[in-house]
Parts: sequence; structure tokens; C-alpha cells
Amino acid sequence: MKMATGSFKGHTTAVFIACGFLPDYVKIVNVNGTGIQVLEWNRGCLDGPEEIEGGVLRVAAQATDDLRQNAAAGVSRYSGGETIGAGNTDKLIYKPDSDVSFTAAGEGVVLPDGFKIGNAAVNVNGETMYFEAGLFDN
Repeated sequence: MKMATGSFKGHTTAVFIACGFLPDYVKIVNVNGTGIQVLEWNRGCLDGPEEIEGGVLRVAAQATDDLRQNAAAGVSRYSGGETIGAGNTDKLIYKPDSDVSFTAAGEGVVLPDGFKIGNAAVNVNGETMYFEAGLFDN
């Protein structure tokens, strides 16, 4: 199993986490708001009888209410290959051999595979998000 974990600051636009693989599972936690918000997505969300493209959001104040997310608001896989232009600070690249696990992509860098977090749900501008993403070996 491949695994990536880290944190990032929320942004006013979608955030791309280029972890080097297309994940089967993503969990994002925002602990800065009025309560804990958790967004979970797995590849089964795309294949179930009730397709939930972007995953399921749980909010502490509404623990029994699962809020379905579409791909624009929630999590979606991101096939890399994009060359970064100037000012694209919403794209983070996994750096496993550095002191900082993820760093902003620099101009001219070609992004590897990963996932995108939409500009709604847990992605709140300036707030800290923690995430884990995994790719199963099967």
C-alpha cells in the first residue's frame, strides 16, 4: 500500500495534492472551524448504487447527517501532467525526503498524479487541513 499524509492551508480555489499516485482512499480533517469537519472519499463512491462523486462530509454539529459532496466541492482523483505556470500556489507536491512533506509547486514543474480538494466542504481559506491518502496494492 502506498500512503501519503500531510497538512495544508485552505485556499479560495481547489487545492491539488500531487502525491505521486491516484489514491483509492482520501480523508481530510479540518479542526479550525466551529467543529471538526471530516471529508472521506474512496473509489467505491464512484461505483455504488448512489454515486457520491466527491465523498461524504461529516460535521461535528451534525454527526448523524452525512453531507454528500459533488466532485467540485469534494475530492476527486487528479491525473498529473500539468505544467505549472506562475502563481499556482494551490498545487502541492509530495517531497518525502525533505523536512517539509509537501511544498508549493514551482513554475515549470510537471505535476505527478494525486487528488484535488474542491473549493467547498472542508477547504476553508486560511484554515489548516490534515489529510491521508492511500493506494491499495490489489
